[in-house]
Amino acid sequence: MFRHDCCEVRPEARVHNADLLAVYKLYCKKNGLEEFSKQKLYDMLSGIPGVHMKRVRIDGNSLQGHVGITLNEQAKMEFWNTESKSS
Repeated sequence: MFRHDCCEVRPEARVHNADLLAVYKLYCKKNGLEEFSKQKLYDMLSGIPGVHMKRVRIDGNSLQGHVGITLNEQAKMEFWNTESKSS
């Protein structure tokens, strides 16, 4: 499951939605899974206790994102640093 394989839930964590969605799409493709809609994914993640959607500033960029969750290092190495950065 995407949340367990690719995410960390921590109170201080945060992630931009664009980054989260890019990794989610690559994860689904790699694992032969049908993608949920963007809104359904965000709603499911926001249903995790301590996780909610709001505007977040990361590396000087203030964009819509989630607080209380982030991509784990494995997901960043496997998905973000390869395919999603080149698209």
